[in-house]
Amino acid sequence: MKKYALKNISQIKIVDGSVEIKYNDGTLFKLKENCVFDVNYKNNKNYPEVDHCN
Repeated sequence: MKKYALKNISQIKIVDGSVEIKYNDGTLFKLKENCVFDVNYKNNKNYPEVDHCN
């Protein structure tokens, strides 16, 4: 199960079994996998978990 940080997220909703994440800048990201959103999660990788800049 993937973990995501709650930083910079303005809204999370479930639509037809998909999770829709709306960021503060208006970017919308959709995923269908099982996931956990954690206030204390820190990405220790050299790349973003969610590339919402595309």
